[in-house]
Amino acid sequence: MGLPGLSGIELVVNTLDTQQLRNGVNAPSVTVTASCPTGKVALSGGASMSQNGGFTILSKPVVVAGQAVGWQSFVTTSSGNALPIGSNVTATPYVVCALAQ
Repeated sequence: MGLPGLSGIELVVNTLDTQQLRNGVNAPSVTVTASCPTGKVALSGGASMSQNGGFTILSKPVVVAGQAVGWQSFVTTSSGNALPIGSNVTATPYVVCALAQ
């Protein structure tokens, strides 16, 4: 069985759940999720933005049957203002996963 600890650490980026924040509306927001491969647990995670700027990212583990199996992030503008028309700002979720003993 081996010594207790972590092994098989990997970063999972879920490009299939990349979402664009709507522009022209106040406080645009999206929720994105990345999941660990079966058998691994989530250690941390978040969302990366396609552009720099004032964004607020609130994130939390996705827990199923007492195990953290993924990471969910809620993203919005930190000002609450609208993004300019024609802007293309996307959020891509990621999660750090590992085998845990």
